[in-house]
Amino acid sequence: MRLTFLLIAIFVATSFVAAQDVPPFTELKGTAIDQAGATISDVRIVLTNPKGKKYEVATSDDGSFLLKVPADTYLVEATYQRNNAWEPFRIEKYEVAATKLMTLDICLRIDEKVVEQIGTKITEKVN
Repeated sequence: MRLTFLLIAIFVATSFVAAQDVPPFTELKGTAIDQAGATISDVRIVLTNPKGKKYEVATSDDGSFLLKVPADTYLVEATYQRNNAWEPFRIEKYEVAATKLMTLDICLRIDEKVVEQIGTKITEKVN
């Protein structure tokens, strides 16, 4: 009887300590879009906390993403993975609260320099 009580007490104590060590995670969901509102797949999204820990995800075919992160302040960076036609997206201090769900939508802008370079190359080939 004492042994059973002792084992239960040890289990409860270790479960309580383990639960305190695990930070609550917030589901961060969103969509990557362009300036016209069209969704963009294959956007790499990286959240970095002040200690340098990184959490990353890529958007799916419909431009959506879901990432579980602990509440903290993050540097948010998003880049298109296939080419450099889109300007990188960046938020210096993004606060993730200790809630069940937060939304972060990302809007990428076309890099005008790349568009000009592509236009110049096309014009050179035509002429």
